[in-house]
Amino acid sequence: MDVKVSVIIPVYNVEPYLRECVESILNQTLREIELICVDDGSTDGSLGILREYEARDSRVTVLTQNNQGGGAARNKGLAIAKGKYLSLLDSDDFFAPDMLEKTYQRCEERNAQICVYQVLRYEDGTGKTWWDKNSFKVDNIPQKEVFSYRDMPDYILNSFQNWAWNKLISRELVEKNQIRFQEIFRTNDFLFVASCMVLADRITVLEEKLVYYRVGMKNSCQSTNARYPMDFLKAFYAVKEFLEEKGIYETVEKSFLNQALSGCVYNLNSIKDMQAKEALFLELKNNAFQKLGLAGKEKSYFQAYNAKNYDAYLDIRRKSFSEYTAPKPAAKAGTPSRKNTLPQKLRRAFGKVKRKITGQER
Repeated sequence: MDVKVSVIIPVYNVEPYLRECVESILNQTLREIELICVDDGSTDGSLGILREYEARDSRVTVLTQNNQGGGAARNKGLAIAKGKYLSLLDSDDFFAPDMLEKTYQRCEERNAQICVYQVLRYEDGTGKTWWDKNSFKVDNIPQKEVFSYRDMPDYILNSFQNWAWNKLISRELVEKNQIRFQEIFRTNDFLFVASCMVLADRITVLEEKLVYYRVGMKNSCQSTNARYPMDFLKAFYAVKEFLEEKGIYETVEKSFLNQALSGCVYNLNSIKDMQAKEALFLELKNNAFQKLGLAGKEKSYFQAYNAKNYDAYLDIRRKSFSEYTAPKPAAKAGTPSRKNTLPQKLRRAFGKVKRKITGQER
């Protein structure tokens, strides 16, 4: 069988979600696929589930390693992949049944190296879904069937989220340029995705929601970011260095810095552990903002969605950690906010006009 798509999933302690993920791949309408599962030292029943599928379906290959993180696991899968294209799913997410067929056909029809598609967030427990608009910023996308970073230099790194799993990617592009995942525990896909997005000459999009991104789990990578608070900075430093080495940085600087600003603020504010939060706060304040190139940039340099992030950036630079994390003062009792007084003013003005019209004005 000629493998059209190699699907690679890193697996670590996702027993409750793993079957749904694997079934969504094996039941794809595109049959000419291989599924490479890399168990990253799971201590629950994940590896046993993978072995079941490996015994049942010849398209499944299971690899194992000691716990080294998703980046190392994906690289292990890349080393044996045979497909024309690569799909890199997280093991707690799942695909729409025709995702691989539709994205494969789009790449073939347009001779594209990357196809970006839309994401539905899926709330664990309730099954509620909603479109993740930030992973597919329609207004930033060139009105062309295929494009490259040159067509959108100010937006290439901050329009599609730097996730690997909302993109189908040519394996030839990856192997020719020796692109690999950064072997860290968090944000390990940023370097891989950014490299692909700026090195590809032909990118296309598919305006269909084809992957379900599970959110709200207690043991997700996002909910345990206090364990590796500096990993996302390692990713941003590596991407900046890569762009500089390729002579691309100045061209895409605005896109990079907009992504860096939002990434810094998001990661800091999402950490609940106060010791890890303070360590990251001080690193940003004393080193990272300067090293990333954010220092000295005015608010007007950044795109509109980053306005509040820029205000937070200024707070980080000007305040101590205790000041930054202090609870915001509550509004005084009996003092209406501007938001609440505006309707009252309008109602009073309307009443005054009404009384004039009806002759009731005194």
